[in-house]
Amino acid sequence: MDGRYANYYYLDCTAENDFTPELPKEPVDLIYLCFPNNPTGKTLKKDQLRKWVDYAVKNRALILYDAAYEAFIRDDSPHSIF
Repeated sequence: MDGRYANYYYLDCTAENDFTPELPKEPVDLIYLCFPNNPTGKTLKKDQLRKWVDYAVKNRALILYDAAYEAFIRDDSPHSIF
């Protein structure tokens, strides 16, 4: 047992991938993104977010975008996925 739930597709965010998950390799119904990420502070740029939106449109997936810490963004990263 690895502590993960069955029938979930996990978007791993690790130092090895610069805390930026890859798009799922199979269609999913719901995507949960959290940027700026806590505790890493990682943000995504507009072109990176566009890939997620394009994926969601293509696969008819819903994106739940948690931007609870957007007030702390100090660079040119978007403050919203919109």
